[in-house]
Amino acid sequence: MMGRFEKDVGRWMGQLEEEYNVDPSLPQPPRLSEELFAKLLVDLNGRQGDPKSHFSDLYRPSYLPPAAVVHKGANFFFDVISGLCYVTTKGDFEALFQRVYSGGRVDPVDVTELCAVAAAGTQFLEDLSHETKETMLMTAIQGLNQVIAVSDVRSLVVIFCVCIYGMLEKRRTSRDLIHLGLKTCRQPQANDPSDPEASTKRTKLYRSIMFLECWLSTSLGYQPDLRDDESDQ
Repeated sequence: MMGRFEKDVGRWMGQLEEEYNVDPSLPQPPRLSEELFAKLLVDLNGRQGDPKSHFSDLYRPSYLPPAAVVHKGANFFFDVISGLCYVTTKGDFEALFQRVYSGGRVDPVDVTELCAVAAAGTQFLEDLSHETKETMLMTAIQGLNQVIAVSDVRSLVVIFCVCIYGMLEKRRTSRDLIHLGLKTCRQPQANDPSDPEASTKRTKLYRSIMFLECWLSTSLGYQPDLRDDESDQ
C-alpha cells in the first residue's frame, strides 16, 4: 500500500513536470523518475515530512547563491575534479556565470547547471556550511528534468556533478544516478543548435560517466553495467 511519503513524492513530481512544459508527442529522453527522486530524498534527509519542504529554500532566478561562494566552489571543481576527466571547461563555466550574474533575466536551467558544478567543488571547502552545500545540490536535483528537456549535454554535466558529490559523501543513490547518465548517453543525440561543439562534448561526457561507473564498481565490488562497445572505449 502506498504511504503518504510516496503519494507526496508523486504529487510533487507531477507539479515539477507541469513546470517543464515537455511536449509528450516527442521522443522522451531518460528522466529523473519518481522512484529515484524519492530515493534521493531518503538519502539526503530520511523519510520525514513533506518532500516539497525539502525544496522550499532552493536557489532560483530570484534568489541566487552568493557569487563568491559559487566562484570558490568552481575553482576547486576545476583544480581537483576536472583533472580526473572532462565535464565542462572554465571558459564555458565563466560564460554561464556571467549570464547568471549579469543583472538581466536569469534562465532557471543556467541556475541548475551553475549550482551543480559549484556544489561538487564545495565538497573541498571546509569553511562552508553543510546547509549551503546541500542547498546547491538540491537545486541541481530539483532542476535536472528541466535541463534534460533543454539539452542532453548540459544534463550530463549536472548528472556527473550530482554523482561525484554523492560518491564523495558515500551516498547510495550515486549508482542510480550514474546509470541514469549512461541511459542518457546511449540515447540518440538530441539536436542542440545552440552549441556547435555539442557532439564532441557529449562524447567526452559519455566517457566521463563510464569512468564513474568503473570507479564505483571497483570500489564496491560489483560488475560494471557497461556494454562491450563501451568497455573498449
